[in-house]
Amino acid sequence: MTPRPVRLGRSCGRRVLVPLLGAVLLLAAVAPPLRYDANGLLCAIAGFPKAGCADQLGSAAKPAGPSGGGSDSGPDVGLIAGGALIAVLAGGAVWQARRRRTS
Repeated sequence: MTPRPVRLGRSCGRRVLVPLLGAVLLLAAVAPPLRYDANGLLCAIAGFPKAGCADQLGSAAKPAGPSGGGSDSGPDVGLIAGGALIAVLAGGAVWQARRRRTS
């Protein structure tokens, strides 16, 4: 069940906040409990992290990448596959245009 945004009036703030409220209610239903700070900033979802809110990493802390800190030797497979897909689609479009021109 997804909450539906309700139009409350002509205020721009209300138009922005009502859909966000629906997302917050949905998140609260799926991953309780949510923890907020005094300013209304969402600090924890489902109890993680246990303490702190919007803490910055120290200069010595480096987040580990998805490969576990290995060296990056080139572009991702997704980038290459996306480029190949675009090339195939462009080639198909050229082929179709030439075929329609001669018919």
